[in-house]
Amino acid sequence: MEKQLREIILEAGDILLEARKSLSSLDIHVKKGEGLVSEADLKTEKFLRDKIGHLFPDHYILSEENSFQKEENLEVAKNSEHCWYIDPLDGTHNFLSGLDYYCISIGYSLRGQLKFGIVYAPTRKELYIANKGKGAFFYDLREKTEKKLDVKKNHQKDFEESMFVTCLNSLGGKNKKKLELFYQMNKQALSVRRFGSAALDLCLTAAGQFDGFWEHGLKPWDINAGALICEETGLQVTDFEQKAFNPFSETIVAISKHLSGRFYPIIKEHFL
Repeated sequence: MEKQLREIILEAGDILLEARKSLSSLDIHVKKGEGLVSEADLKTEKFLRDKIGHLFPDHYILSEENSFQKEENLEVAKNSEHCWYIDPLDGTHNFLSGLDYYCISIGYSLRGQLKFGIVYAPTRKELYIANKGKGAFFYDLREKTEKKLDVKKNHQKDFEESMFVTCLNSLGGKNKKKLELFYQMNKQALSVRRFGSAALDLCLTAAGQFDGFWEHGLKPWDINAGALICEETGLQVTDFEQKAFNPFSETIVAISKHLSGRFYPIIKEHFL
């Protein structure tokens, strides 16, 4: 399965790279409460749904553009034995602005348990893959290198020296609390960054470039692949209440265990 999904996601990346050559001519629409969607999102999603649907005709596919207005799709996904979570373009605003911080994210769960995740940043030629119980790997396709990701090698900083990342998205009706939480994390840690692609944020956290990630109000296609990638490096992946993360959690934290004693109390005091 991994080989086939790798080929599919790389080909999907080529679709985005081709679309990037003519950004000014792309059709763009506003999704109420969700931001922008372009024909690049839609074309890439159709390609991914067609390819994965052909490989696994009996599996359910929950994808962003196909599902964001259909809440019933989430319920179907929750009750599906096999489910794929597809974000064809995580970081649409960045993509349309010519920034290279965007990616494609694909996750898979079996009976509600995440089993496989793959994330690809086409412009960067960076590929992240995780299989449940088998670790997470980073592939630099430009340099043709491969690296197994390990929390013990990447996350050893004290809290005050740590740099965190979050999306600070506007969903969920708790914007004031989100801003307060962002402020407090930024005040007590070294700094907090916001780049606009949750899936890529999680992958870079897994790789040790960030020391932790949190967010509220994201969707399964945004975070499931990245959550498994983080988990397979040894990071602690939970919801805000430190309960085990599941594919439909409304909140997510990915953090090194040695930082959790400082991290969760800040969330509890300023958000929950």
